[in-house]
Amino acid sequence: MKISIIIPVYNGSEYIEQRFKELMIYNNKEAEIIFVDDGSTDKSFAMMNRCKNESNNNINVVTYGENRGQMYARKFGIDLAKYDDILMTDIDDPFSFSYLEGLKFDLDAQPEKTMITIPKQLFVKGKPNGQIWNIPQYETAEQYIVSQFINHSGLIAINNTILKKDMLVKVYDETMAMLKAIGVDRIDYAEDSLIANVMIHTGLINHIKPSRMYSVPYTFDNTGSVSKDDAKVMRDKPVLIAYAYWAIYSQYDDEDTEVKKEFKTVFRDVCKNKYGDKASGFMADVKKYVERMVEYYA
Repeated sequence: MKISIIIPVYNGSEYIEQRFKELMIYNNKEAEIIFVDDGSTDKSFAMMNRCKNESNNNINVVTYGENRGQMYARKFGIDLAKYDDILMTDIDDPFSFSYLEGLKFDLDAQPEKTMITIPKQLFVKGKPNGQIWNIPQYETAEQYIVSQFINHSGLIAINNTILKKDMLVKVYDETMAMLKAIGVDRIDYAEDSLIANVMIHTGLINHIKPSRMYSVPYTFDNTGSVSKDDAKVMRDKPVLIAYAYWAIYSQYDDEDTEVKKEFKTVFRDVCKNKYGDKASGFMADVKKYVERMVEYYA
């Protein structure tokens, strides 16, 4: 199976040796594995090169140079990928690629512009804890954006599933251009959910189908995860929610004043319930980014 697997790495030295052992089990000589070091300050880059030299797999270790976050590291790997089918995963999650042949078969049977999302099997202390995060079924792709706007949670990520290189190049270029225009230099929290939002709203993805046949390991207790960093979450989440806000709000005409008024009320109530005394600051950040998006997309 010809596929490029892209793995961004930032200070992931505690996981690298185990991940390479898992790669040795993945017996697919046509697979291309690209590790992208994102300016690590530990021994990650040296460790990956040593492990690469000791392995027989088609592994490529490259460095992005400066630390810019997963979005830029992943895009760097996408540009280098030689195959049309691409899968992205994270260094802290155990590698289990046995499902890829079946996933490819299922994907080829779906309508064009379909993304199959993969449930996550939660791992704690390196072992499954019995919980699985399942992805809800949405009748339309736009329903996902509405759900994200209400729940303030990016349930769908673009990793651990197969996507086409040309589509990924388009959506990353568009998202990076938008972020630059609204004054965001980097985004660490839920950047993959933002990419999914842009894919959906721009019509690159029209169907989202949750898989019920496969699941992938997800390291739930990684204390270094961005999702555990409240400061970065509160810095970056307004960008994610602002895009969802703009994507929904922009569908209504200027005369739909009552709908827009109700829409703003729902947003205010959700923010107050979720963020308490931080709600006003969060809403101000969302408003700032929405205004900049309106100007950018005008």
